[in-house]
Amino acid sequence: MRGRGQRFRGGDTRLREGLMTEHGPGGFTEWVVPAVAGREAAVTRLMALDGRGELGSAHVRLTAAALDVSERTVWNWLSVARREGRLAARTPERAVVSADFRERLAVWGGNVAAVHRELLAEAVKAGVADSVPSLRTLQRAVRLDLSAGERAGLKGGEAARRRYDVYGKRPRTHRNACWEGDHKRIPVRVDLEGSAVCPWVTWFIDVATKVIVGVAVTPHQPARDAVLAALRTGISRRDPYGPFGGLPGVVRVDRGKEFLCKTVERALGAFAVPVDDLPAYKPYRKGTIEALNGAVEEMLLVSLPGYTHRARPAQAYRPDPVEDLLSYPDFVKVLLNWVTCWNTEHQPAGLADGLTPLAAWEADPAPVEDVAEESAYGGPPGSGLPPQVHAGVPGTRATAGRSPRSRGHRPAARGRAGHPATRGIPSGTAVGEPLDQPARPDHPQGLR
Repeated sequence: MRGRGQRFRGGDTRLREGLMTEHGPGGFTEWVVPAVAGREAAVTRLMALDGRGELGSAHVRLTAAALDVSERTVWNWLSVARREGRLAARTPERAVVSADFRERLAVWGGNVAAVHRELLAEAVKAGVADSVPSLRTLQRAVRLDLSAGERAGLKGGEAARRRYDVYGKRPRTHRNACWEGDHKRIPVRVDLEGSAVCPWVTWFIDVATKVIVGVAVTPHQPARDAVLAALRTGISRRDPYGPFGGLPGVVRVDRGKEFLCKTVERALGAFAVPVDDLPAYKPYRKGTIEALNGAVEEMLLVSLPGYTHRARPAQAYRPDPVEDLLSYPDFVKVLLNWVTCWNTEHQPAGLADGLTPLAAWEADPAPVEDVAEESAYGGPPGSGLPPQVHAGVPGTRATAGRSPRSRGHRPAARGRAGHPATRGIPSGTAVGEPLDQPARPDHPQGLR
């Protein structure tokens, strides 16, 4: 403990129950008790001295200096104590939210003015109109007694209240300990053979390192082939898919039927990878992928032509003409280039020392469990490999890959973000086709 008069680094510092302040040009420090907390103790002591006839101006002056108040204030405290017997400051009375008032608020959807009108009408009918507090008093009571989440829940229901909840954070794990997957409808209209469509992206992200390990882009609502394509590019680490990948410990999804179908379950079950089926309408249970969904819109999509959430002038209902939109292959190239930038250049929040996902992946000492390429690709039917492994994988014609066509959909565009060395693949190249063949706009796009 430092002695009196010694300087403390960092300016004013609160220790124990005291407040240390600096006075005078010499910077001497004095231990004082805050006036609010010390009034009761000081007045008790001064009243005891007064009862014995020992109270003097020196005592009052010393107390005033210690509590950083004027001597007149201390004399007023003593006067109140002699007259009312009150040693501390008076606590002002205020209206509080009762159980009945809370029920009325729930009925009126959190409308305090409506509750006040109802109470006032009942009081006037009973002849006691003066017993109802003012509207401002009731609004102040609601603001002080109800939390922001409770007030939002009264107006918007349980979903609105949950936006103010404080959620726990899962402990940090190692790479490939857990992946999170999700679909996102891209709010950008693109040109697909003369028609304007909003594509979808299916991707998986490693929770520990924030690496986007697998991506599949489709011009229609994704099906199981998009999930299998994203998983295929996520698991494989062969060029051009490296260095990310390997088998995850668990895959976390949110009850999407494409993620929970038998084909995907068998494909992951063949490698003993469980699927964690999270409860519906709880995006905070997989916050990493949800944060990625928001980041791509803020960092990329808002700047693209055909962005559907862009602010428009009043009465402007005409969308951008198809001629001004990006073509579907060009959009796939832009999106996958952004994914590469995310993995190799961006510094997401949550990684230590401002690391990029690539740096965090390389710094993680956890071993990566690779899969033999024959098992990952699955080979054609009749190769002896389980059909669920190669269902929907590029280079095969399994039923999972044909199911979207039977429903009138186009096949999934497959791709994966990763190392800059993979930029040598043309953005319009279809996975599973020779590189010298031109790609169709609705065919799987390959770039990692």
